[in-house]
Amino acid sequence: MSPAINRTRRWGITNRTDIDLSDSGVSFTNIFGYRKTYVNYNINTDGVPLLITTGNPAAGLPAGLPLTLLNAGAVNNVEQYTNEVQIKGSALDDRVDWLVGGFYLKSQPYGPTGSGSSIAQVVLPPFLPAENYGTFQYNFYTEKSKALFGNVNIKLDEIAQALRFNAGLRYTWDKEIACTATDNTTQGTVRPNECVSTNPILIGATTNTAKSDAPTWTVGFDWQVTPDLFTYISTRRGYRTGGINTPTFGGRLAPYQSFGPERVTDLELGVRSDWTLGDVRVRLNLSGFVGYYDGVQIALSGLLTQPGCVAGDPVFGEAPFSPDGDCSADNDPQSGTMLANAGKSRVAGLDFDGRILFSDRLTFTFGGNLLDTKTRELTAPAPIAAYLTTQEIPFDLVAKATFTLGAQYRIPLGAMGDLNASADYYHSSKLSFVDTALPAYGLANIRLDWRNVGGRPIDVGVTMTNVFNKTYQAIGAVSGAGLGFNTAIFGPPRQYGLTLRYRLGE
Repeated sequence: MSPAINRTRRWGITNRTDIDLSDSGVSFTNIFGYRKTYVNYNINTDGVPLLITTGNPAAGLPAGLPLTLLNAGAVNNVEQYTNEVQIKGSALDDRVDWLVGGFYLKSQPYGPTGSGSSIAQVVLPPFLPAENYGTFQYNFYTEKSKALFGNVNIKLDEIAQALRFNAGLRYTWDKEIACTATDNTTQGTVRPNECVSTNPILIGATTNTAKSDAPTWTVGFDWQVTPDLFTYISTRRGYRTGGINTPTFGGRLAPYQSFGPERVTDLELGVRSDWTLGDVRVRLNLSGFVGYYDGVQIALSGLLTQPGCVAGDPVFGEAPFSPDGDCSADNDPQSGTMLANAGKSRVAGLDFDGRILFSDRLTFTFGGNLLDTKTRELTAPAPIAAYLTTQEIPFDLVAKATFTLGAQYRIPLGAMGDLNASADYYHSSKLSFVDTALPAYGLANIRLDWRNVGGRPIDVGVTMTNVFNKTYQAIGAVSGAGLGFNTAIFGPPRQYGLTLRYRLGE
């Protein structure tokens, strides 16, 4: 198996300034942030070990050389600026609390940025993963987002004590600019200002722009019925910005260079409660919700030019042999993946969690989530329909049911401190992923803590995760009928940990 690399460097600065204009009852807040990120990774995407060439004399390729099947990686050099301004106050004898503000974000590349892949590529020593891409696709992606927002909270005690009305409105403007190009020469060293059509190193250097804007809102009531019972109901409109697929498409994929925003309107009802059964104290929280999605953004994979592709051929020039019809890999969707708006869906569910205190020593906790997903409409255009294996909208990495159980037991040791033992179990049903599913799995973890060791401000902890050393697929990696295989990233095996903490000032 070819070596992999994963290098990440990230740093940033944040500043929050609060000014209280006490004479007017108005306060001002400014929140500024800056982050600079470098990421460079290369992975064996298919999980197949290094192969050995059998040789091709006509191509001058000797036998016995190591060969990768499908490796991929990415390089990202991105910096981000954000700033948010809030002005808030109260009115009508403090019966109305209000807040208005604005938000700004700019994210831009400062160095080579994109992804690379190599298919059936001979590995010549010395092997340096980031320098062995067969094709590197640049994606210099600049994002700008601006928003204005406001919300109010109105006390309705004259109707019912501790009843509140909440409303908020936000309008967001988003703009994305992407300069994309293919590089078969320098293996990912071109900088953003060099992404121009006149650069002889680059293939198909093109700049694309996408804009989207939308209002979002929330309206609801919450009511503290008693000190131990809180309930609420709210409806919201959500918005996920559109964007740009890369690189620059040709042929029948050209109309899908960009994709539009996705919107959701939901309704949620919830209860938070504390109550007692004799000496047992119980906390139970429930939330039920339903959301209706329009313009659903579907991720399609496997859009790669296949061997045997013949441009213009009624069979081998069509999908899945060629996603765009030109039989050139230079303008295939980046990593064989693209997003498209393809329908409507509905997601309904129930969240619950709680705690049972049998005594000040023994506590049980529980929680879970149940989801019901439904395709309301699927409108995948013909050029991309071949990459949908079902007539349902895929709900990637969505588990229909998850739950967790936990127990904690405390043993007081007097002057020697406290000994706390805890255990928890988590279960997830199968996770859907593109045209396959990751199997269901369950994990158990245990922990033992000795707090205030010997009456001193010292805590010692021992932990074990994945106690039964389960092998499980945590997240999908690459999948698609066009690829002919599915891959996944596995979760960590059984692990042990030791923590030591000293609390200063005690």
